[in-house]
Amino acid sequence: MKVGDLVKFNGNKLFPNVRQGYPPSGIIVKIKTNDGMTGPIHKVLWSNGSYTNEYTCYLEVINGEG
Repeated sequence: MKVGDLVKFNGNKLFPNVRQGYPPSGIIVKIKTNDGMTGPIHKVLWSNGSYTNEYTCYLEVINGEG
């Protein structure tokens, strides 16, 4: 994933109720590297104007470039 990718929240089976609260799409605006204990954290601007910080495993790229 990279800055500019169009994504959707994909909490898999772990977060079915949380997934319903997310807008249908967002764009990655910043990627923060972490301390090596976990993966990078992606700052996402969602289509409703809100921002969240998400781990890679909870996002799915939907702009066709993977």
